[in-house]
Amino acid sequence: MAKVVKRTFSLTEEQVKFIDEKVKAGGYASGSEIVREGLRGCRSGPPPSIAGSPMR
Repeated sequence: MAKVVKRTFSLTEEQVKFIDEKVKAGGYASGSEIVREGLRGCRSGPPPSIAGSPMR
């Protein structure tokens, strides 16, 4: 695995809730895994949308 560098980001309450729910559901071990998956997705094409509106 590549060297890990820690960063701090500000998120909306909706984004935090989304991440927490994904981790709680068991699909991910941490919020960091979700962020890394999102970044991989951004590299491969346009950002995904949720219910037709981007999560920003």
